[in-house]
Amino acid sequence: MNHSTKIRRATAQDDAAKAALLAPTYGTDAATLVREAAEIRLKWRDFGDLAPGVIAWVAVDADGRVIGAAEATLRLFANGCESLRVLFLEGIAVDPAHRDTGTAAAIMATIETWAMSEGISEIASDALLTDADGQAFHRALGFAETERVIGFRKVIADRKPD
Repeated sequence: MNHSTKIRRATAQDDAAKAALLAPTYGTDAATLVREAAEIRLKWRDFGDLAPGVIAWVAVDADGRVIGAAEATLRLFANGCESLRVLFLEGIAVDPAHRDTGTAAAIMATIETWAMSEGISEIASDALLTDADGQAFHRALGFAETERVIGFRKVIADRKPD
């Protein structure tokens, strides 16, 4: 990582750049991620620090351009973890021009420091069974595989309860 690269908490002004990096990881488009971020902020604006939602970080270069991003959520538990209250790494991505520079590791170190300051002792994440690159990426960041699962869902109603 370049010494002029800084890792910081993301702000609303980072939404477009963060979404552009994370969209391929999430299998969606950047515009959808920007819209979802705005909707979450609007829905929970009155709850302040108690608002559920995504905790995000960005890596910015000397010119202030976002070159890396990560998002996480707090969960009561996560598969393979032993503690309650786990930070779940939802996504992490680095601009291709800045890969293999330690940027992802620096983002992860910042996330770990934040989690420990919040009394969190475990960070969980996942990768698709077919995503060998994603699995290798997690291992390179210090994650250990805990289990392999296949998720299921059953739709029981045509509409969500109010």
